[in-house]
Amino acid sequence: HAQDFTARMPHREGRCATVRAMYRLLFLAAGALASSLASCGTIECDDSTYTCTGGGDNGDGDDRPLTLEYVTVTVLRPNCANAQCHSAFKYEYEYRFDTVEHTQQSLVNANTMAVIPGDADASLLFNVLVRATQSDGSAPRMPYDQPLPTAEIALIKQWINDGADGLVVTQ
Repeated sequence: HAQDFTARMPHREGRCATVRAMYRLLFLAAGALASSLASCGTIECDDSTYTCTGGGDNGDGDDRPLTLEYVTVTVLRPNCANAQCHSAFKYEYEYRFDTVEHTQQSLVNANTMAVIPGDADASLLFNVLVRATQSDGSAPRMPYDQPLPTAEIALIKQWINDGADGLVVTQ
């Protein structure tokens, strides 16, 4: 059995070298990502108007993509599509934000237009994120547990005002 073990050692060393190379590549990629994020600049957001200024390409100080896919994956899914709210587990108020397809269906359904492209102030999605909770606890600001950061709300506002790219409106 000792011969079998030593015969397999060169193969094992090759695998270890491959794993080490993969780790090096991962660390290089992480370093490149960190340096590119550091060069994005600082975004300053106004809590009363939900607008941002600073280093970005959207004209609003934010260089994140203004698309349905980006808004879904980075804002709605992690903050709204949890088990107790707008997911496959609980389809609260017929809204589901766990996939881009379900977000599309939820924001443009037969009962309500939650997004009015070009008009964030008339859009239910924007309004539920910024409204004050009523004194009796009704109509709470969303998400219930913790309001979105101003930069996330500003992104959604800008996405809607710029025409809600990626949202297919059929009438």
